[in-house]
Amino acid sequence: MKLEVEFYELDEKVKEAIKSCEGKHVQQVVYSTYHDAFTQICFGCKKIRTSLDEGDVKSTKGETQGGNNETN
Repeated sequence: MKLEVEFYELDEKVKEAIKSCEGKHVQQVVYSTYHDAFTQICFGCKKIRTSLDEGDVKSTKGETQGGNNETN
């Protein structure tokens, strides 16, 4: 399953989507205390909606392939 990512500048827009999908779709929601941002994964809409800054979600190769970035 592929999910489309939508970036929002305001937490309120993500919260509106969460409320809109509540009781209709299976969804998971997380709040990042570090980034002060909400992210919703809605399996019914097949979308990820987030108030994270798009630049903050760029991942490293290790993160995208399940690698461990720690060195021993």
